[in-house]
Amino acid sequence: MKIPIKKSLMVAGAVSALSLGSVAGVSAASVQADGGNRTAALIEKISSKFNVNQDEVKAVFDEQREENQAARDAELSTKLDQLVSEGKLTAEQKDAISEKRVELMAEREANKESGQDKTDEARKAEHEIKKAGLETWAEENGIDKEYLGLISGHGDRGFRPHRGDKGMEPSQEES
Repeated sequence: MKIPIKKSLMVAGAVSALSLGSVAGVSAASVQADGGNRTAALIEKISSKFNVNQDEVKAVFDEQREENQAARDAELSTKLDQLVSEGKLTAEQKDAISEKRVELMAEREANKESGQDKTDEARKAEHEIKKAGLETWAEENGIDKEYLGLISGHGDRGFRPHRGDKGMEPSQEES
C-alpha cells in the first residue's frame, strides 16, 4: 500500500516530536515501564488518526528508538574517552563500564516483562538491591561511584528514583 506523502510527513513529524522528548530526558525505560502499553496506545492513535498501518508506525518507532540508542551509545563513548584522557578513568575501567552497561541493558531487556505486575515498593526494593550490587562492582573495579550513572544510562546523575520515589531530592538519591 502506498502512503500519501502528506500522511508520511505527518507521521514522521509526530514521531520526530515524540523522539525529541526522548532525547530531552524521557527515558525509553519510563515509556516501557508499563510493558509498552503507552507506546502501543500511541502507535494505535497515530495509526488511526492518519489512517496508516499500525505495523508501519511501529516500524518508525522502532527505527527511532534504535537511532536514539545509537546516539546515547556514541555520547557515552565520547564521555568515557574524555574521562580517560583526563586521567579520571583508566582504559580498563572504561572497558569495564562499557561491558557492564551492555550486560545491564541485556538484563533489563530480558526482564522487562517480569516487572509489569510489581508494586512500586517491590520495584524500589529491587532497585536498591541492584544499586548496592553495582556499587560493590564499582568498588571492586576501582571506579568512583560518581561514574555509575554512565553505566545505568543516567549520565553523571547516577541512579534516579523510580516511580514510587518521585519526591526525592537529588541529594537523597545517592544515599
